[in-house]
Amino acid sequence: MDIKLIIFCFINLASALDVKNLTGVMSKLPEILNDPKSGTTQLCSTFEELILCSKMWVDKSLIIKEIWNENSTDVFVVTAPRGWGKTITLSMVGYYHQLPINDDGSVADRKKSRNYIYFTEGKVAYRYASAAQCNCLPLISSEQSLNNEHLANHPVIYIDGEDHGKDFIDHFQSMIWNTYQKHASLYEFLRKKSSIPINDGEKTEILLNLEKFQDYYNWTKIQNLDRKRLKQGIKILSDLLEKTYERKVVILFDEYDNFISNTYVGYACLGVPSSKVSDDFVDFLQGFMYETFRVNTHLVKGFITGVLPMLEITGLSGLNNVALKYVFGIDSFFPYYGILEHELCDLVYEREIVQSSMERAVSHYGGYHALGHLDDSMCSAYSSIQFVNTKVVKDCWTLTPGVSDLFKQRNFSLDIGKVITNWYEGKSAFKITYNQMTELTLQDLETIFNISTKKIYYESDKHRNLVFSFFVSVGFMSVYFNQSSSNYQQYPIKTPETVDIELPNKEIYAEMKWYIFRYVNKYVNSLTESGQQEFQWVNRLI
Repeated sequence: MDIKLIIFCFINLASALDVKNLTGVMSKLPEILNDPKSGTTQLCSTFEELILCSKMWVDKSLIIKEIWNENSTDVFVVTAPRGWGKTITLSMVGYYHQLPINDDGSVADRKKSRNYIYFTEGKVAYRYASAAQCNCLPLISSEQSLNNEHLANHPVIYIDGEDHGKDFIDHFQSMIWNTYQKHASLYEFLRKKSSIPINDGEKTEILLNLEKFQDYYNWTKIQNLDRKRLKQGIKILSDLLEKTYERKVVILFDEYDNFISNTYVGYACLGVPSSKVSDDFVDFLQGFMYETFRVNTHLVKGFITGVLPMLEITGLSGLNNVALKYVFGIDSFFPYYGILEHELCDLVYEREIVQSSMERAVSHYGGYHALGHLDDSMCSAYSSIQFVNTKVVKDCWTLTPGVSDLFKQRNFSLDIGKVITNWYEGKSAFKITYNQMTELTLQDLETIFNISTKKIYYESDKHRNLVFSFFVSVGFMSVYFNQSSSNYQQYPIKTPETVDIELPNKEIYAEMKWYIFRYVNKYVNSLTESGQQEFQWVNRLI
């Protein structure tokens, strides 16, 4: 097995092998490579793992330059479908900025740190990894002025928004507690400094800072905090980091929306009125975002990622220093997510994969466009990497249960049939409003959920705009691209009222086809011959 064709997720490997540190994992590497059970590709969860263990990655480092070029923007909210590399890119942004800190909380020599060496020399500074060094110099390395000012020069707070608890309070307690655990070195620094003989005033301040940190670092204490103090948890950590290291802080929040739908659906299943739950949750989330990103004077840059464009629910909409970078929108970071078709071609060329397989992969995984980048075509990152690893074109994407249940409604399947029919003919299917596509609300999610559970009936004229906007956001549909289309004629883009949409590729088509056969075919067969006429498109799916 060729190490160049594997992307390791060290967290998963270390857990599976009960390995406690990097040295142990490296010692296990030959064993892992020779184990036939390890043939399943695992994607890296952090940028550091990626550059350490893989020869296959696409350089997206210039997004860092884009972030700092927008001087008037302090906080970026980036939304894109799952499997498009949001977590890896966010990890790269953090890895770039991270101030090197020793275990005792003191600042290490930044120019000798792993991240500084990588972003200036293209080398991985692990003494254990001589067999897997990456010698690819990232594009951001040429930005000397930017690197001198910001590379390895900011404390970084990384918030993982993965679903942590049974309700949103438990979720936020766990999320903030986990964030503080990543800063154990700061706790050691404050604890040791508090034991050194110093003047009373300074010692009092250190003890107060240590107490603040312990309120969130200790699981028992954080469970007893009131909501107001819980909302302030990340801002307090920012304050302590800036006071200790005399540098502004970069805050990264991954998957900010992951718990939103889970909280709503979970409480609804318990019989709690959704309006009460959603109001309660929105109030807390907006308070948390307000404290963390809006009035946090210790923040230099904030970066928030998620799937759904729901900026209004965060309380950050309408602010001059906050920018929504919806990946399919006009002003987006589109080239820095997923894998562009030419990037996939480069990966395929390096591995001597035949051209015909490459063309099949592009038609199977590509076809995604953004209004601000209509000349670029994007492929799903996860599916493309699986193809490059296995050299086999196969379906990797599946619809989630809530989405697949929409096909049970006949009118929805009729609309999907028109999308598929027009896709065969190279035409767009429908128009949706741009504002709806770039901003979803909790009420919108409630409507989609009620349609999927048949609590309300799908009406094309009433619900199509909403449901298909949701489908674009999660990657099941795409902005339509054709040089004669209205989308293309507006390029360079002004904000449009409506957007043409289409099915992106064969992978999504194959998934939708399965559900149409499952839920529609039985109904069609029960109709009279004349009644089957409007379903002629079903025969084309065979």
